[in-house]
Amino acid sequence: MEDAATDYKLLYEQAIAAHKKSLELISEKDKQIQALNFELDKYKRYIFGKKNEKLARYLVDKTIKFEKLFYHASRAWNGPTVAMQVDSSKSMYMRYTNNTGSLERGLPTGRYKAVLDDDTYNELIKQLQNCNLRTLRFGNIKGNDAPDITLIVYFNGKRKYLKSMFPPRISEELLTFIMLRLQGYGKLIPTDENKDLEWRP
Repeated sequence: MEDAATDYKLLYEQAIAAHKKSLELISEKDKQIQALNFELDKYKRYIFGKKNEKLARYLVDKTIKFEKLFYHASRAWNGPTVAMQVDSSKSMYMRYTNNTGSLERGLPTGRYKAVLDDDTYNELIKQLQNCNLRTLRFGNIKGNDAPDITLIVYFNGKRKYLKSMFPPRISEELLTFIMLRLQGYGKLIPTDENKDLEWRP
């Protein structure tokens, strides 16, 4: 018995339809990525100011001996509410509230912990040594469009308390590292531990 004749026209039309659908999916993903990049740029502008602001000159301070830090970010728009602790044993703990209502952006609301790998921990130390930590000041600037950022750093037996809605540009790389690399650290796991994270002056 002979096989039915292959309908090449139908196969061609199906291939064209599948290709068109793939292009539509790619286009939609591109739009989502562009939207996320736009929101990230807007978020950074709210926090750090305009790109044409002049950056302060600073030197790497290798004498900084890190002990621990606490980081807090209040809710702004759909951004997360974050409370974080990292110490010199490379242990990290974070309370995270997802304010988007969607798991496509950020983590599920909860408490997380991790032990940072050497590369991530060393990058944190580098950022702390590279932001004029000893003389760093956050201006008491208020607004409605950005989170309140609180950063408490213990180093060399001292305590540095910083809080502002619009931190200075010299702290941009450090805070971006915390917001992207630490909040999004790939080895975070849920925990039932409930730590009281320092936040007062």
